[in-house]
Amino acid sequence: MRPLCEAFATLEPQLTHVSKMVREELRELKAKEEGYLRERFGRQIDEYKKAKTNLKRLEETHEEHAENATNLSDDLQCLSEELDRMKKNLDGEATSVSDATPLAEIRAAIQCLQKENKELDVYLGVLDYKLTLARMNDANPKEHSPGDDESEDEHSLDND
Repeated sequence: MRPLCEAFATLEPQLTHVSKMVREELRELKAKEEGYLRERFGRQIDEYKKAKTNLKRLEETHEEHAENATNLSDDLQCLSEELDRMKKNLDGEATSVSDATPLAEIRAAIQCLQKENKELDVYLGVLDYKLTLARMNDANPKEHSPGDDESEDEHSLDND
């Protein structure tokens, strides 16, 4: 075991030195690779970072617009429901206003009254004629013979 410990004792500083050299080489290699990659792909990396930032901003804007669209859609739904209610109310009022049945009844009643008015005018004309004739007969009893027209006129007045 001793020779192994002695060999290890002489090997340890050498291994430590090799380890340091490998680390330095790896650092240099890494720096060269990063420099090369930065030099070679720096523009694409910057574009990627800008695109990533832009994408994040656009996603936030999209989220805001989607929320705004949802709110506007809800408002539209409420307004549509209110419009439907108003249309139903107006349709009900229009139906009651455009219902011509009362107007037709009024028109028929007016026509009936006009007809009765004409009949009464004719009847009054006949009565006026008979009254005038009766007055004339009373004023001139000699012109008419007794029992001619008077009895007929009085009789027809009673029948009318």
